[in-house]
Amino acid sequence: AIDLSAEMALANTPAALVDRLSLLLAAGQISPASKSIIVNALNQLNGPADRVNMAIYLILISPDYAILK
Repeated sequence: AIDLSAEMALANTPAALVDRLSLLLAAGQISPASKSIIVNALNQLNGPADRVNMAIYLILISPDYAILK
């Protein structure tokens, strides 16, 4: 199981959540434009678990992540 407690603590501040996940999943290489799109999408969600799961998903399918991989 994945421990997402640190990410759940950041769920109410989507920009900080995206910055942390960018660092963890993409060595901080997600572009500002992609971060902005992801943050805007997260602001549409209510629950912290939904925000964390969606943030991870959106980073993993972003073109920036695909290029890094």
